[in-house]
Amino acid sequence: MAGYFTSKSHEKYEISKKDLIFEDYKILSLALAGFVLWLAWSGLNIVYISTFHIDIGLIVVNAFTALFGAMLASWLLSLLLNSKIVSWAELIKAALGGLVAITASCGLVGFSSALIIGLVSGALTNYIPHLLTRWIASKHIREVVVVHGICGVWGTLALSLSHNPNIHLTHKASVLDQLMGIGVNFIWSFGVAFLVFKLICSINSKFKVQV
Repeated sequence: MAGYFTSKSHEKYEISKKDLIFEDYKILSLALAGFVLWLAWSGLNIVYISTFHIDIGLIVVNAFTALFGAMLASWLLSLLLNSKIVSWAELIKAALGGLVAITASCGLVGFSSALIIGLVSGALTNYIPHLLTRWIASKHIREVVVVHGICGVWGTLALSLSHNPNIHLTHKASVLDQLMGIGVNFIWSFGVAFLVFKLICSINSKFKVQV
């Protein structure tokens, strides 16, 4: 997102025309990538919570549950509100959103909570991209922001609703704590990336002038 906002107007226009990742001929590759990404996410989830006594089977079940919930929400909302069958691309995006959202709490919530996290993520991937059109012209950039940003924020906040004893013992997962963490991460990652891309654009412009 930082790279997009530091781009010049004509570059943003070019980016907005390059929504190629979800073209039909790439759906199979995208589905395979999604599967590999799920395996990687499961491994990441197991590693980052290894300091707690967590059931690895629960992590796998919750990851699948959130993925299924997100796809189910995307399919139902498209069918009930838009009277159309959701595309494979939309389902895959919803699934990725569910995986992102469950990452923060994969081993710390129950089946029902994982399902709710997934369902909300599916709804977010369906409708939030349309709301961002005013600020981000590129459909692809909007979808990436929602899947990896908005769904990540939702999943992080949802962790504060967990009744897991490990969460209550640490006293560090309240909504306020989670919001502070989200804010610090956003300021750091977006801020540094924005400055780096600005510097790159400045160097690139000076190089073109000299040439």
